[in-house]
Amino acid sequence: MVEDEDAVRNIVKTALESQGYRLLVAASGEEAMNMAKAYKEPIGLLITDIVLPELNGKEIARRIHKKRPGMIVLFMSGYTDVSLNQLDDPETRIHFIAKPFTPAALNRKVRELLDSGNQHGVPGH
Repeated sequence: MVEDEDAVRNIVKTALESQGYRLLVAASGEEAMNMAKAYKEPIGLLITDIVLPELNGKEIARRIHKKRPGMIVLFMSGYTDVSLNQLDDPETRIHFIAKPFTPAALNRKVRELLDSGNQHGVPGH
């Protein structure tokens, strides 16, 4: 999960860990890239903010996806001008959740994505 705002990062982390998910948590694109490179286990889902200071979420997803093609991507953003058409990338399975969201809404979305991914052989968590 990649999010530069501490409060949002902590909410997402707490919500997902309370459901038993294992998370790699990064505050920047560079940190996320280093974690993904070093982590040897499968990564079933990348959750990333779209707007980040260094690398934007789409670039992070593109780079990590090259090495982990089965990975699902969930973008999050509070910007209303972001459209799914701007995010659509035929080489990745892309999904979107608008900020602000509740922990329950996030948990539902993640479960839905991982369940659909498992039908295609993507690890759940």
